[in-house]
Amino acid sequence: MLAQTLVRIRQHRWASSLAGRVLRVPGIGRAARKLADRVLPKGERVWVQVKRGLGRGLWLKADPYRELGYLRGVPEAEVQEMMQQYLRPGGCFFDVGSHIGFYALIGARLVGEYGHVVAFEPEPDNFTLLEENVRRNGFSQVVTLPVAVWRESGRVPFRRGESGGPRSSTRRGAVLSGERCGDQGQNLEVEAFALDDYTQRGRAPDFIKVDVEGGEKSVIDGARRLLEEVKPAFLVEVHHESAAEFLTRRFTQKGYELRWLPTLYEAPYPRHLLARPCKSPTKSGREIYPRQGCEPQATPAVGGVDQGL
Repeated sequence: MLAQTLVRIRQHRWASSLAGRVLRVPGIGRAARKLADRVLPKGERVWVQVKRGLGRGLWLKADPYRELGYLRGVPEAEVQEMMQQYLRPGGCFFDVGSHIGFYALIGARLVGEYGHVVAFEPEPDNFTLLEENVRRNGFSQVVTLPVAVWRESGRVPFRRGESGGPRSSTRRGAVLSGERCGDQGQNLEVEAFALDDYTQRGRAPDFIKVDVEGGEKSVIDGARRLLEEVKPAFLVEVHHESAAEFLTRRFTQKGYELRWLPTLYEAPYPRHLLARPCKSPTKSGREIYPRQGCEPQATPAVGGVDQGL
C-alpha cells in the first residue's frame, strides 16, 4: 500500500514537487527519505498504470525512480505524436530497440487487434520485462523477439547496458561493431536479423521506430530492399554526426524526405529523424502522407535548432 502511494506521488508533478520540499526540511526530510527507501528501494520495479498520453491506462512493470517519464506517459512526446500520425488500425509497426516495451504497447493500441507489432530487444533483462508488459496488457498482436537488428543476420557481440542517468532509463545496451565478444565485463553474443531478411518471412511494416544506442547506420544498411520496394516510414534516434550524414544520404537517395524533430536539449545529438517516402501509395492507389516537394535536409546544427519542414 505504501509503495503504491509513493509511486502515485511520483506520477503527479505537483505531488512530487511537494514531496521534494518535505525531503529538504532538516530532520523531517532525512527520516522521510529513509522511510521511502525502505518501502520502495531504488531499482525495485512495481506494476503501475500510465497516467496520461497515448499510453494512458497501460500497465508497466517499471522503475519509479529512473523511468518516471514512462509512468507519467510523457517521454519523448514527439515520438508519440509521430506514431499517432503514421499508425492506423490494421497497420504494422516495428519497434527496433524496444527496451521494456512502452512504445510497442502504444503501437499495439494504435494498430488494434487486427494489426501487427514486432518488438526487437536483445538485452536479456529488458526482454524479460518486455514480455511481462505485453502479457499484462493482453496484446496478442505483439511479437517479441530477443534479437538485435543489424546490417546482416547472424551472431553479433553485444554490450549489456548499465543503469541510465536522468535522460535515459535503465539498461540500454548496444551491438559492438567491429569488436570480438569475449568474456570481459558485460559482453555477450546475441542473435541478429537484418530487416530485409526478417521481412522476407512475413508482413512488411508501415512504420519503423529505431533506437539502438548508436547502431542506427547498420540497422538502415540492412534495410536496402525495404527502402527501395516497401518504403515504410522511419523514425530514427540518431546518436552522432556520422550517423546523421549517412542516414541523410541513404534516405534521400531512396526517395525519402526528411524532418529533424525539435529537441529540448542543447547538444545536437541524440536527435530524432523522421524519414518518409515522397509518395506512399496504398493498395487502393490513394497516396498517403503526401507533401509538396522532396528536398533533402541538412543535418542538425549545434544547439539543437530545428531543421524540420
